Amino acid sequence: MFKIYDKNKRLNATAHEIYGSIVAQTRKPVFYADWCVPDTVEGRFDVLVVHLSLVVRRLSAEKEEEATLGQRVAEAFIEDMDDTFREMGVGDLAVPKRMKAASEAYNGRLLAFSEALDGGNMTELMAALTRNISVAPEGPAPDCERLAAYMQASASKMSTLGLDEISKGHDIFAAI
Repeated sequence: MFKIYDKNKRLNATAHEIYGSIVAQTRKPVFYADWCVPDTVEGRFDVLVVHLSLVVRRLSAEKEEEATLGQRVAEAFIEDMDDTFREMGVGDLAVPKRMKAASEAYNGRLLAFSEALDGGNMTELMAALTRNISVAPEGPAPDCERLAAYMQASASKMSTLGLDEISKGHDIFAAI
């Protein structure tokens, strides 16, 4: 029984470590300053989901433990969203509605991005990004072509990494 508890504890710690690396990657200014994703709550959510989708897609393609780790990373995202909504002052009654919307947005994007990446279809990936990346009211449209190329390069890089490398969460995305 304690072995199962230790394994779950280790998986949760690893998932939070990976999720922390995802969050760190999404904070890089290039997405907002150079690729024109709005530096807003919505824009940052969009970039977070792009990275989360890449990691969960990669882990879900593996054996049971890796797929479970992918699920735990997604759960770390859900926990973070709940905490973030509460920190933003969203009331207790509204948090479940916001959580449902965030979960649906993540699941839909994971499916759209994964299908495009699995099929190697850059046009489909750019279309999915165009549909799902926020646009600033007064700013230029996000550079979905560069973002799609980055996603494809990141997915390719992750496919060469072992679980140990992904678990450390360092240098798992393509260079930008």
